[in-house]
Amino acid sequence: MFLHLDADSPIFDNFTDPAAGPNTPHIEIGFGAGSPIVSASTSNFVGSGLLAVTSTMSRSIRRQTTDLLDHPVIDLGLLTSEFDIFAAREALRRALRFFATPTWDGYLLVPTVDLANMTTAELDQYICNTTLGSYHLAGTAAMTAGDAGWGVVNSDLRIKNVTGVHIIDAFVSPILPSAHTQAPTTISCPVTLLVGNPCPQKYYVFA
Repeated sequence: MFLHLDADSPIFDNFTDPAAGPNTPHIEIGFGAGSPIVSASTSNFVGSGLLAVTSTMSRSIRRQTTDLLDHPVIDLGLLTSEFDIFAAREALRRALRFFATPTWDGYLLVPTVDLANMTTAELDQYICNTTLGSYHLAGTAAMTAGDAGWGVVNSDLRIKNVTGVHIIDAFVSPILPSAHTQAPTTISCPVTLLVGNPCPQKYYVFA
């Protein structure tokens, strides 16, 4: 379930709306059987995963040594933006409202965590204690203009200053899409055709 924050949300007093438009979601609420927090073999659970899909956090990836084969230092920047904390808090509250509808009467008995009665400060602490990165990572090999002094690939997906090697993966996205990354990744190879290049013989796929 994808949702847009209310236009009069107080967070917009201090932040410009990062969404691409009025129909672009800020948050995603996914549902599934089971609970990622509580493990019990004798009970049944319905759980939800909450995602901030228009994040304003600053992320970075850098080398830690001169050896290119060493693992990089990756900083996801989780919850370093007040906007992201607000969006996560709002996602929690909307999920609670969803589960409080009459549709669930007789199915849901008690919550595993009493989020409904938490203060804002307690909710924020809960968010900080349970947040982690999601599976749709993107942007670590960002595409930029050919004459840009930063970025990893040009608009034809060729690695800057490297001959004959492309990157075809969600990592070339210069920004995080406000959705799942499958569609943008799938069109990466056709993009090379549109700019007059055949799908490369040498490419990296990091998915």
